[in-house]
This record gives sequence, C-alpha cells and structure tokens, in this order.
Amino acid sequence: MNQVLCCGIAAVSLLLSACSFEYHARSPEDYRQATRALLESKQSDFTSCYEGVIKSTPDARGTVAVSFEVEEKTGKILTPKSLPESTAPEALQTCVVNGLSGLALDPPDQRKGLATMTFDFNRG
Repeated sequence: MNQVLCCGIAAVSLLLSACSFEYHARSPEDYRQATRALLESKQSDFTSCYEGVIKSTPDARGTVAVSFEVEEKTGKILTPKSLPESTAPEALQTCVVNGLSGLALDPPDQRKGLATMTFDFNRG
C-alpha cells in the first residue's frame, strides 16, 4: 500500500496588523502555531484528495503553495489561492484551496493575518 506524506507545512509567514478590540491577541509565534494546527486538522481531507489524484495519475507529486488571509475578529480563512510556485497537479491544488475555505481560528484574533503555506505531496 502506498504511503502518503501530505500537508508538510514548509513555510509559514504571518504579517499582523494591530487593533485593540476585545478579542484574543496572540503573539506572532502563537498566531503561526494556531494557524498551522488549524490547517493540519484538514490533513485527512488532503490525503484523501491526493489518493484520488494518484488513481488517475500514479506519478503525481509535488507541492501546493497557498496564500490566504485570516480575518480579524472572526478568524475566518479568506481568499485562499494557489501560488505560481506550486508544482502539484492542478486537481490537487484546487482540492487544497477548496479545503481551506470555511476554516476559522477559534478563538479568533484581534489581528488580521496574511499567510503563505506550502504542502508537500509525495508517494512513499
């Protein structure tokens, strides 16, 4: 049986803007960790998608680099998109982008976050 290595987050960068409301206020490192944990919660969905892609394209592999915003006050992931440096097949890129829609940090943060993450997909 094929081993799937999925969702290895290679890079995280969050740019925070300050606001002062009555919401959670994470440090930049806490914000990165919370965002990473949120995305890792989708690992099984991304693995399933990858397994579907390799059924039709057995040698499919690569990375999916995505960018998105984390809305202040709600924690919702907004405007996820695949970046040009992605090397995985288009179907896998679409699956990852769609999988990010609807996610939200809980509790939300008073700061807006801008993030880029890279997911690695390889058959082992």
